[in-house]
Order: sequence, then C-alpha cells, then structure tokens
Amino acid sequence: MAGQAPQDWLGDGDCRVLTGVFGNGRNVSLASVTTQPGSAAPAGTRLRFRTFDMNGRLGGSSSSLAVSGARRSSEPWAFDQPRIIEMCLDIPGSSNFQAAVMAFGSKTTSRKTQMTAASFADAFRVGDLTAWSAATSSGN
Repeated sequence: MAGQAPQDWLGDGDCRVLTGVFGNGRNVSLASVTTQPGSAAPAGTRLRFRTFDMNGRLGGSSSSLAVSGARRSSEPWAFDQPRIIEMCLDIPGSSNFQAAVMAFGSKTTSRKTQMTAASFADAFRVGDLTAWSAATSSGN
C-alpha cells in the first residue's frame, strides 16, 4: 500500500465515501493495514458498509468486513450498476487503533486486469449530518 498521511487514517467512527462506475467487468477492491506495524486491531473491529444508488437511495442490506490490522485486500462486491459506497470503522470498546484503507478500481477482460487507485469522495464521522445520512433518514 502506498503511504498515507495521518489525516487519511481511519479511527473508531471515521467514515469514507467511494463513488464510481462499477459492474460489467468493473469492480472495486479494498486494501487495509494497521498504521502501526505489528499492531493488531481489537477483537470485533469491522469496516461497516452501506451502498447507495447514484440518486442517493439506500440499496440493499449493510455488510461488513473484519479488520485484523494485518495487510488484507478484498473484492467484497459485484455490482451491476454504479454505486456509492459508505464505509465506517467500528472498534468495540476503547482503543487508539487506526487503519490505513485504500480503494482500487479494477477492469477485467479476458486477457488482462487493469487496476487504478480510486479516491474517496467524502470523509466524516459517524453521527455527522451528511448527504448520505439525510437520504436514509428521509426514507429514500
């Protein structure tokens, strides 16, 4: 993973939003690792996700991935249309654990896979009023 500045790290309750055109051979992958080498995440630490359609309507159920602190990459979704992905780090109890998370877009054809870094469109904390929280509370 490429280096990140401390303001980009995720602590308990920190959230990021990723947008992109996924589906039809385009996928999103995530890579995460602890910001402190050798530091493990507290038991039960998870990245929690919600997905929205491009109009901001909540799509499907929430999902999550366990975070251990060890370097990990995953492709947790297979979308057939554009999506907005919200992810928040949830650490049970009290901890100063922080994770560096990067997103990658991938395009796969029969002959090759092309990877590109994806940037996060928004950053906030759980409980902050955002476009995403307003969409879910209004029932959209």
